[in-house]
Amino acid sequence: MACILKIPTDKSKGVVVFTTQERDNFILGNKGLIKRIESIKNRWRIGLHHNWHDHDFIYNPLFDFSMAGDGDLREKRGRDFKRINLDACNFSPASFSFSNKEKHWDILYVARPVFFKKIPEFFRIIRNLYDKGYFLRVLLICPLIPKGERKIIKSKTVYWNIRKDFERIFTTSERKQFNLLTTDYNDDFPFDLETLSFFYKSSKIFVHSADNERRCRVIGYAHASGMPVVCMTDSASLLPKKDQREPFVFIPKNYDHFAKKIIAALKLFDSKGYNEKLMIDSIKVTSEIYTKDLLKKELNNILSIDGEPALDNESFNFNNLSLRLGRHHGLGHNNNSIGWSLEKFLNYLEKQPREYLKNDIKENDIETFITKYSQFGKISNKINRTINFFYIKSTVVEYFPFVLKLKRFFYHIIRDIKK
Repeated sequence: MACILKIPTDKSKGVVVFTTQERDNFILGNKGLIKRIESIKNRWRIGLHHNWHDHDFIYNPLFDFSMAGDGDLREKRGRDFKRINLDACNFSPASFSFSNKEKHWDILYVARPVFFKKIPEFFRIIRNLYDKGYFLRVLLICPLIPKGERKIIKSKTVYWNIRKDFERIFTTSERKQFNLLTTDYNDDFPFDLETLSFFYKSSKIFVHSADNERRCRVIGYAHASGMPVVCMTDSASLLPKKDQREPFVFIPKNYDHFAKKIIAALKLFDSKGYNEKLMIDSIKVTSEIYTKDLLKKELNNILSIDGEPALDNESFNFNNLSLRLGRHHGLGHNNNSIGWSLEKFLNYLEKQPREYLKNDIKENDIETFITKYSQFGKISNKINRTINFFYIKSTVVEYFPFVLKLKRFFYHIIRDIKK
């Protein structure tokens, strides 16, 4: 979502970061919204958090900088653009940390039931290990879509038969070794992160079977926990190039090669040489304990080259960036979205008095706080009861998702024609 990293002060501008979800679904093609964003740039620097890699990226000067990893963006026309080599995956909470506690599971995988996560392939990998006599303890945590929402989700993108296939592929005795934990509430985050970190600390290695997902938060949590990770080349890109190697990541050539790499990773884990010091390089680039200071340095470097003063050291909020950077506005009410529309949020950025900003920025989750509890939030929620164009539009989009899909479909057709 639009994430406030810093508020304006007498010495420097504030910093707010929008997501590609908001850019694609609300901002692009909306002249009124673009004009409003341009109007706040006298007080705010505008960033863009890329929620997915984009090898057909088109630079938009509306945004002062991008947040994306190395290799995640390829500018289609060869233009230069400012980029911070960090995103939500680099800010795993401190609860994800190296632990010497006894492990219950050998393998952990955390994934939504969508086909690009390759859960059927994960089942095949574990089946292959069991057929070879490696009866490992496995935990797959899979947050299902709540039953009441399943009718509006495209069935082709969701792995609806996960439980049925699991019980077909694995015997009753094998299912005592392989635990499939499915939840159907609080989509996409059924557990708070401190609870989720318990499962990481209780597992030896993390396995990720997606083959086309470059940067993934659940892998970031594993690296921050000092766990060896078995994943494809694309998913290994969360680490710097020099660290895309064992003992940090074990990269199979194909799905038939996964079993061999899993055994190798477990062998490393069980060796005398495995310790926090061995894994520290992967921890340092994914744990907020280290990356908060790095973000402040990167922001200063990238935003001070325009002749404006460098950012001062006041009024930052780098709390909970693992979730806050990737959330978005106006795309429904769930744990990955805030029900406030983008228009309401811009009202806040434009009109909230500085004395209130100074108090709001101290909150752990400022964006959630301002929608419910801040002085401006209370005023805004009263205003929402009046009839206005932006409120009607955001409400329609929020509760009738097909309208948003149609808008996005026609926008891309028109954009391609103009090229």
